[in-house]
Amino acid sequence: MSLLNFVPPVTEPKSPFGYQKTELPYNQVFWDAFEGGASIDTTNRWTTSTAGGGTVTQTTGTLTVTSGTTANGFGLVQTIPTFLPRNPAFMIEQGQIQLEAAPFILNTYRFWGFGSFPGSPTLASPVTNGVGWEINTDGRLRAVIFASGGRTVIADLGVGLSAGILGTGAQVRVSDGSTHMFVIYFRGDRIVWCMDNYDSVVASVVTGAQGPDINTIGWGALSLPATGATTSAAINLAQVTLSETAHNAFQISDGTFPFRRVTVNASGQISTTATPAAGITPTDRTITSLSGSSQQLMAANAARHSLTVQNTGNANIGVNPTGGTAVIGGAGTLTLAPLGSYTPAIPTLSAVTVIGTAGQPAYANES
Repeated sequence: MSLLNFVPPVTEPKSPFGYQKTELPYNQVFWDAFEGGASIDTTNRWTTSTAGGGTVTQTTGTLTVTSGTTANGFGLVQTIPTFLPRNPAFMIEQGQIQLEAAPFILNTYRFWGFGSFPGSPTLASPVTNGVGWEINTDGRLRAVIFASGGRTVIADLGVGLSAGILGTGAQVRVSDGSTHMFVIYFRGDRIVWCMDNYDSVVASVVTGAQGPDINTIGWGALSLPATGATTSAAINLAQVTLSETAHNAFQISDGTFPFRRVTVNASGQISTTATPAAGITPTDRTITSLSGSSQQLMAANAARHSLTVQNTGNANIGVNPTGGTAVIGGAGTLTLAPLGSYTPAIPTLSAVTVIGTAGQPAYANES
C-alpha cells in the first residue's frame, strides 16, 4: 500500500494532466546486518563513541548499544554518511530492534532513528536534531522530534501497542523481548512512524514546525543512564536499512555503498579528486650550496612527473637538471637569476645539482 494512500495527512492530489500514479520499490541507500563478527564497520558505515560504562559492541548479526550505569556515561553509534531530504518523496528508516521484555528498564534513556547528536550526550540534551523513537526514564516508548536540542513528543505509545493502534488485527508488543521493525517515513514537512509493517501507522505529523531544524542528518542509536540507574539498558540492532522513494540513486553510485555517489561540478562535469600516484610524495627542499662547489639539490626519482627549481636568493645560481656537476656558464648548466625559475615540459628523472656562492639558497619542488 502506498504511503500516500494509507494516511490521510499525506494524501496528495492527482496529476492535473490525468497521469496514473505508479510506484517503484524503495531504493536502498544504506544497509547493515552486522555480519562482520566482532568488527564494526567503522571505515564505511559507522562511527562510535562511549563514555563512563557505555559500550558499543558487535557479534555476528547484532550490534548492541548499552548505557552503563555511570553518571554522564553513554553508548552511541552513528552513520558516517548523512542523508539529504527527498521532498516531495521520503527518506525511510527501517530498524530491526530488539529490546528487553516488559517492563522496560527505568532511569535510562534510549533513542534510535534519524538524528545528529552532541559530542557528549546527556539526559538533558541527548539529541540535537532528530526524528525517532525513544524510551525515556519512565520506561515508556514514544515517537519524538528534536529541533536544535528541543524535544517534542508526537505520540506516547506506552510499553506496548495494541491492535487498535496498529490496525493489523494482531496483538503486537515491543516489550515482548522479540525483534520488532521500526519504520519512519521522513521529509522536512511530513513524518510518519510505523511499527512492524510499512503501513502500520502509530504517529504522524503534517508540518515541519516542530522540527528538526536541520534535515540533512544521519541515523543513530543512543543509550545513556539517568540518576539512580542500577541496570544498563541496551538497544540491540539486528539490521538497519535506509531507503528513499525519490530514486535518486539512479545516478552513478557504488554497488556496495550506494550512499557514495558521483558528484557533478558547476560545469556539468564529473568531479574527481586527484591524488598522488602510489609511491610519489611531493617534497619541498631548500639547499644552500657551498662556494665553488656543486651539490645535489634533489635525488633521482623514477616516479617524478613534475619539477620546479627556483632561485630564491639575490645572486645567480647554476642548475644541472641531469645530475652532472653544476658549473655556472658550463655545458648542461642553466643559469637562474634571482627569482628565476626552471620548469621543464618533460621533467628529468635524474638527480638535480646546483651551484652558487656561499649562503645562496635554492628551492626545488617535485611530485
